[in-house]
Amino acid sequence: MDEQQKGHIKKLILILLCAKLLIVIVAATVPIEYTASLLGIHREDYMLNFNILHLSTNQPLVDKFGYTWDARWYMNIATLGYPTYDTGKNQFGWAITDSSKTLCSYSWPPLYPLMIRMLALSMDPKVAGLLISNVASFLSVALFYLLACKYVPKEVAFNASVLLALYPFNLSSWTQAYTEPIFLLFALLSWFGLMRGNVILAGSSAMLASSTRYPGLLLFPIMTFMYIQRTWGKTQTKSILTSIVILNIFAAPTLYWMLVQTPSYTGLTVLQIHSKCTEVLTDLTGVSESTGILAPLVSYLLTILTSVSRFDVYGFSLFFLWFAVLGAYMFRRLNAELTLYTWSFLLFHLLLPDGGMSIGRYIGVIWPLFIYYGSKFDRIDLAFFSIIFLISSVLLIILQVNWIIAY
Repeated sequence: MDEQQKGHIKKLILILLCAKLLIVIVAATVPIEYTASLLGIHREDYMLNFNILHLSTNQPLVDKFGYTWDARWYMNIATLGYPTYDTGKNQFGWAITDSSKTLCSYSWPPLYPLMIRMLALSMDPKVAGLLISNVASFLSVALFYLLACKYVPKEVAFNASVLLALYPFNLSSWTQAYTEPIFLLFALLSWFGLMRGNVILAGSSAMLASSTRYPGLLLFPIMTFMYIQRTWGKTQTKSILTSIVILNIFAAPTLYWMLVQTPSYTGLTVLQIHSKCTEVLTDLTGVSESTGILAPLVSYLLTILTSVSRFDVYGFSLFFLWFAVLGAYMFRRLNAELTLYTWSFLLFHLLLPDGGMSIGRYIGVIWPLFIYYGSKFDRIDLAFFSIIFLISSVLLIILQVNWIIAY
């Protein structure tokens, strides 16, 4: 790492820190009533989830960032553990105030709750969760910059890193107790390992990524293909096969959890549980979810139809999805490996039944997209989109920490 790179990393950390402070101050000082009035959201709509969960709008700041939406599930898993199946109860709902009573907890992998549980030995679990995710976010943006420098000039890598850090769904989730920054950190480490031909680093990092978010399992076939492509004809076949086995053996812990350990607790695999839990999303999100082979398409159509007629948090997703698809398509001219990575994760998330609601957040961890746009934006473009991203982040964080997605 040279002096210019060190300088860029210091600037990136300062930019991310200032952006985080901005949205924390906004969340702490701007009442939801004011934002709702500004956006035309009726009281009965923004009070829906507060009423379901028996909460007041004056939540402590640590609860707003450390105990809403997904963060709530992580905290309950960390403190109460995963539930076991009880035949006398309906355990497949999302709108259960005590998430320790629903098997839907298994939709969230165990690594992050385990990290929270360990750190919570010396502090409040919510503080522990926030500390882990926020530290991971700073490490992720620094590591992303160094990785981007392998593909583009340093100034372009810096631009790409600014876009990654200020991307609204990243800035929002990176400031809350979410797994996105942790997953991104491990995914980047796995790619570093692949580039260096270190299958142990690549495999172990992918294992940690998949134990943080299940889509991390995609890293194994992607890296296997890349490794074969890079070494075939240059290394003995026996050596290649040995390395591939070593790389993929690290997928075993996550697969064991999904296919063996979880069924031993519940009688169902993780995929079966998630399928049951996404058949109908009620109450907590206020959204009915379609099922069947056309579910993803129906999800996007519903998102589009509702977003054009009213404000919706995930209306942001439609805007960013367009740029993600465009970037993935155009990337093919720049780097074949990063194009494969981008399309693999983008298509996977697009095909998820709840993809229409959450695709904006999923795009944030598809890091090659930011390298592409970093290479296309000049300083004026970067300044313009940074402002747009910050404004979007402010609106997004106010709605997210106040339990609002759709109304």
